[in-house]
Amino acid sequence: MNSISGYKSLEQNATKNAAAVGSGGAREGVPAGKADSKADSMYSDRFRDYKHMPSAKELPVSDEEFKGRVSEQAAADVKRGVHQGSEFRSMQGKYVQVVSPDRENVVYNMINAMVRSQPPVGEPDVDTDAYRSGRVVATYSPQDGWFAVETPEESARAAEIGGVYNKAWARAYNEGAGNNVANASPYKSDFLIGVSIFSTTV
Repeated sequence: MNSISGYKSLEQNATKNAAAVGSGGAREGVPAGKADSKADSMYSDRFRDYKHMPSAKELPVSDEEFKGRVSEQAAADVKRGVHQGSEFRSMQGKYVQVVSPDRENVVYNMINAMVRSQPPVGEPDVDTDAYRSGRVVATYSPQDGWFAVETPEESARAAEIGGVYNKAWARAYNEGAGNNVANASPYKSDFLIGVSIFSTTV
């Protein structure tokens, strides 16, 4: 596996820029919110498409209030004959992002550091890792583009909110809300399933 941040100057530059953004500052040499236009001509759309990955973001409410909303969604899903549908997946993603690395700025700053290097660093033609604090947080594939590498913190938080949902779903099912969906779901009332926003699709 190749590593963009194997170029130590790029890794240090990207880390410094990400820290500046996190404290409200602008990226080095680039106005806040503005991409380096050179990257548009140097790199493919696939290489520059990284904003779909989970990246650090706070919840608008407390964890406890959010868990209550997830439990309400679970009860509603039982009535509809759905288990861990798109609404829950969206909520789970938001819950997990609280502990997500700032992948967007990590990759953003790496790309701009590549552009500003002398000579500029070309787009990788092999699978390439992106690091944050010495840990791989994303990987670029020339065939498939960028995808997130789940951290232990993200995995734990995904499982936590998945457990909240599963318990609420089982409770609603046992209380009778699921009487008309027995054939619509393969799940029983005694399940506990570990879930991941990275490895499971709806």
